[in-house]
Amino acid sequence: MTAPLRRLLTVALFACLLSLPLTTSAGAAARPWFIATGDSWSGWTATTMGAVTQRYVPINLDSITGSSAHSWASSDIRGLGLLTLTVRVAPANSVVYLSLGGHDIRDGRSADQIRADLSKVVDRVLGIRDDVRIVFAGYDILNFDKSFLCRAWLNSSVGSTDPVVANTLFMTIGQIQADIAAARDRVLYLNLWGMSQGQTGNPDLTRWAPKSNVSSLFTDCDHVSVEMFAQRARAIAGAL
Repeated sequence: MTAPLRRLLTVALFACLLSLPLTTSAGAAARPWFIATGDSWSGWTATTMGAVTQRYVPINLDSITGSSAHSWASSDIRGLGLLTLTVRVAPANSVVYLSLGGHDIRDGRSADQIRADLSKVVDRVLGIRDDVRIVFAGYDILNFDKSFLCRAWLNSSVGSTDPVVANTLFMTIGQIQADIAAARDRVLYLNLWGMSQGQTGNPDLTRWAPKSNVSSLFTDCDHVSVEMFAQRARAIAGAL
């Protein structure tokens, strides 16, 4: 069986499962879903969301490490196609948490290209139903100085190991997401940059986050700690 065929069968099976009746006890309406999708940051957010609130059912939907806004906007085989199916059958007032853009920066795509790709994805989702909201929360300040591997990874990705250069570049995603949200109803942008430094919304671009607030794995250069993801999930849930 070829890889594309396996993907299509996976999507079809998932759609069938999602089409089952969605109710709680005594026929009560199901809790809305928190559909986290995109890159690996969405997966971690879904994993921690269930521990911080019972208002939503967290759905970790095909959160793939390395996913980019460009790949989502260019193909329906996985990301956007599967998200479309999921949104169509989700309970009323569900939320889509979309984490995309960081890998586009690493791939050298311009801000205008990233904005166009993300806008296409957002408009597609908003056009499916009029009761589903989208939430963006950017990323956060990391610590690429925690290991030689991370310094080398950063230098190869952005051509510098200077925190000002790297932090400013990655924060471009936050501005793009904020612009998209400001121009549309039912799209929310939360500025959580700096949470990993203890100063949410006001990051210090001249320094990295404390090592205690980023992943403890020396090979994991681009994630905050599980505790930080839980804190982010709590902030997102509180804003919905």
